[in-house]
Amino acid sequence: GSYHNLFGQPNEAQVVIDNDGRYHVTKLVHGSRIQDMMQFARYDKAQLVESYRKQLAARVEAGSLTQETADQLAAEYEAGAARGTYLE
Repeated sequence: GSYHNLFGQPNEAQVVIDNDGRYHVTKLVHGSRIQDMMQFARYDKAQLVESYRKQLAARVEAGSLTQETADQLAAEYEAGAARGTYLE
């Protein structure tokens, strides 16, 4: 595969069909993660997280976002980088 549109490698499964017509998954290969593609495109994950946290803090200070919601959004943003680039 390639890094087409920066989605990277998809998850892959190697499948063997036996003489009885049954299939067996012999190997699973995990695809690219969002953080892999960010690094490939030369983005600094730490810098992006810091910038996002600053934006959230500004919203909390302005009263348009609660601290609890800001913390939840920040955690989801950081956790998202470890997810695959394709829908699961």
